[in-house]
Amino acid sequence: MYLLGMALLDSLNPAAISILIFILPMVKKTWHALFFIGGAFMTYLITGLIFYYGIDRFLKQWLLSLLHIYPRASSITGMVSGIILIGVGVVLTIRVVRSFRNKEKEGQHSGISDIKDVHPMMLLGLSITSTLGDAPTSIPYIVFISHLTEQHVPFPVMMMYLIVYCFIFVLPMLILYFAYGFLQGKFKSIEAVTRKIMNNLSKYAFPAMAYAAGIWLFYISK
Repeated sequence: MYLLGMALLDSLNPAAISILIFILPMVKKTWHALFFIGGAFMTYLITGLIFYYGIDRFLKQWLLSLLHIYPRASSITGMVSGIILIGVGVVLTIRVVRSFRNKEKEGQHSGISDIKDVHPMMLLGLSITSTLGDAPTSIPYIVFISHLTEQHVPFPVMMMYLIVYCFIFVLPMLILYFAYGFLQGKFKSIEAVTRKIMNNLSKYAFPAMAYAAGIWLFYISK
């Protein structure tokens, strides 16, 4: 259930889904979009392995040593970091409130839908770079892997957990891919609705994650 909750939260990735929305009408063959989805899956899986062994063998040991050597400074640093994150959540919340008051409208994209030929290798490269760019800020993934390192599970079990997590991560993209195959004629309206939903989710999810991370840091540092 912990894996499912973190992975579902992580799968609501507005950046990756938005890129896929733009890619689908641009590819010569619809299945070429699977290069993007597959690239995201493999990149996230490999990044998870790096996080797992890095957090377990290096980062966690280093943090524990700092806590023992500088307990007061570590506590103050954690509390300050928590306050900063809560402040970020407040700033993001203010922006959401202002957007409601000003009734900001989304701009219409132009030009990108006129491109009709995207090479599959370009899609693979785009998925790798975009996923790597998002990975360091993926709080649910990092929290899940940190929790997983505490379980000391065998390697095959750990791999199974990461594979399931990464599959759930790309699941919304797979759903979008198959929906496009069946509903190409109505995809423009689906695209507009999906973009609106993802924008709204990002507006609410990022402040909530900042609040949660800030409160957690502040609490454990007291």
